[in-house]
Amino acid sequence: MDSKDDKRNELSCSPVYVHNPHLDALKDDILYHFSLGTGTHDLPAMFGDVKFVCVGGSPRRMKAFTEFIAVELGMEDPKSDYPNICAGTDRYAMYKVGPVLSVSHGMGIPSIAIMLHELIKLLHHAHCTGVTIIRIGTSGGIALEPGTVVVTKQSVDGTFLPKFEQMILGKTVVRNIDLDQSLAEELLQCSRDLNQFETVIGNTMCTMDFYEGQARLDGAFCSYTEEDKQDYLMKAKEAGVCNIEMESSVFAAMCKLSGLSVSNIRFLLCEAAVVCVTLLDRLKGDQVTTVDTEHRPARQRTEEGPPARSRAPGCAPTSPSAIRSSAPVCSLTQCLKQHHRAPEQRQTASPPRTKTPAMAKTATAYKEKMKELSVLSLICSCFYPESRNKLVCEFEDMEVKPINKRASGQAFEVILKPPSPVSDVSHNLPSPPKRDISLEDIEKKLEAAEERRKFQEAQVLRTLAEKREHERDVLLKAMEENSNFSKMAEEKLQMKMGQIKENREALLAAMIERLQEKERHAAVVRRNKEMKEEVTA
Repeated sequence: MDSKDDKRNELSCSPVYVHNPHLDALKDDILYHFSLGTGTHDLPAMFGDVKFVCVGGSPRRMKAFTEFIAVELGMEDPKSDYPNICAGTDRYAMYKVGPVLSVSHGMGIPSIAIMLHELIKLLHHAHCTGVTIIRIGTSGGIALEPGTVVVTKQSVDGTFLPKFEQMILGKTVVRNIDLDQSLAEELLQCSRDLNQFETVIGNTMCTMDFYEGQARLDGAFCSYTEEDKQDYLMKAKEAGVCNIEMESSVFAAMCKLSGLSVSNIRFLLCEAAVVCVTLLDRLKGDQVTTVDTEHRPARQRTEEGPPARSRAPGCAPTSPSAIRSSAPVCSLTQCLKQHHRAPEQRQTASPPRTKTPAMAKTATAYKEKMKELSVLSLICSCFYPESRNKLVCEFEDMEVKPINKRASGQAFEVILKPPSPVSDVSHNLPSPPKRDISLEDIEKKLEAAEERRKFQEAQVLRTLAEKREHERDVLLKAMEENSNFSKMAEEKLQMKMGQIKENREALLAAMIERLQEKERHAAVVRRNKEMKEEVTA
């Protein structure tokens, strides 16, 4: 057993951890943007068997990926429409087939970051182990032909440095954004084995927006020239950047962060990778147009899959409205097949699964079945449920054409021929018998209506009484508060008046005392003067 198998077996039992002690205090953890929760859904029963998670921007693309991967893994169900698990919200879409979970994440770092927070918590609450998560999508290439698939080796920011910066509590936090190199090499080897499209491995630059952050000249605002743009893109090429997108850095950072443990460092999400198909060469232009003749081969590859002559058994053709990025999906499918195969089956490759639809035989049986039941009797049964045996053998002329719209199901087109102008059988249907309404039934209906009226009247009166009671309580409370306020104001006023009176009396007493003191002093002065005059005389 090689080192890759040793690593896969070692990580197959690794759980998905969250690093948030506050979650333990929550009675119910609500995954708001998924419309899921630990108190409302049995997450281990719904997602406990998940081993692969594939995320992409478009909800429609991820549903098409689910249908595609179901066929490739032999898990398709013609009766199943693969419902959206997150149908209770319009933020994200989620589909599941077997051990593969397909989730849309929208556009840009904020959108995918919100999705990853709740996805990691979902996998943790579901007790998932050994999970591989891969992002598939589109990007702008640098010096690459449109349609080239880029497997990300390292995500870098706009300064070509492998880091992701986030503001937390007003502080800049820098996080590691390493990806699983063994998984990237495995995806690259799968693509080489298919040998259907150009695949490279290199750095991916992650930006905060689609226009100025990616040095585009066709945005609403632009403060640089064509020469500035070309110089920046050439520097990016020299730094090993092969393509530009808007989600890889936070994807790598959060997957890496969720894999930290106390004793050592390992991927508890097991493996993470980013695979994108390039839609244009940014050195030659900015706008994505699928009408241009030079983009026609890439558009056929991304929308219709590889050509039928060179398509490998693992990649079935898809409809034009299916997967926009079928090129990375084909190599991803090969990788999922290798992982999904049982350990004892990995030694020898399983033979390709053959499809033998019995379309002609099924169409004949369906035509015979339709002859036994008239279409007209089916329509009439919706309005008048009594049997119409007399019409069973009529309108037997019809044509059934098989329509192969989907590889996972069958469809038929039933064409009824027009009725013959000459017919001996009357096709007039008798009207359904009218039910006679008796006086007793009318009286019962009137009594029921009277009871409803009395009930509604009593309910209205009860509501009015409750409203009046509430108004009276409010008025009494207001009067009580007003009385209390008046009493408090009166007491404060009386206390203040008493203090003023005491101060005034004390002031008058002090003034009188001073006057009396002056009178005594004046009397002493007069007596001394008189005595002096007497002595002088």
